[in-house]
Amino acid sequence: IEAEVDPQRLAQALAHLIADVAGVDATGNAPASAGGYMDNTVVVAAAQRGEVVRIEVRGPYSGGDPVHEPIVRGIVRAHGGVLQTHEVPGMSG
Repeated sequence: IEAEVDPQRLAQALAHLIADVAGVDATGNAPASAGGYMDNTVVVAAAQRGEVVRIEVRGPYSGGDPVHEPIVRGIVRAHGGVLQTHEVPGMSG
């Protein structure tokens, strides 16, 4: 996949996406485990179809900390892209 991007800004966007689905809040704190085992796996996948590059990030939390999405949306928009969020049935993030 080849694209002209600002690597620091793209890394910042990915970091915020990952933090969001990992449940990390704006202060950098992760949620405390309520006991028992919790799968903390975060999956990042990228694919290209024609001129469209899709980056998908999934994790144990559905996101929602108000700081992450606006930052990612702004970075993606500055690169000519669009941020789309989806809830996947049976998955949290």
